[in-house]
Amino acid sequence: MGLQGLALVGLGGQFQAGDPEALLEENDIPLAPTPEMSKAFQDCARASVDAEVFPVARSFVSILNRFDPSDVLTGILRSLEDAPDA
Repeated sequence: MGLQGLALVGLGGQFQAGDPEALLEENDIPLAPTPEMSKAFQDCARASVDAEVFPVARSFVSILNRFDPSDVLTGILRSLEDAPDA
């Protein structure tokens, strides 16, 4: 279900044309990623690297890089791709 479908459900089936992001904000639904989400993913990525569970770390870093792409995260992701899976 897309954002418009969720808007339909949230408005009792009466979709009002306009900006979906504004609709979310009007209904106190935070836009992702929130700072808290990003921090949680950073903590999980750090913990999985520390535990040398690299496949899991790659997943967390990949998601972080989608949240806020950067050369640093891309470099970390590339280095994790070369890390052993076991």
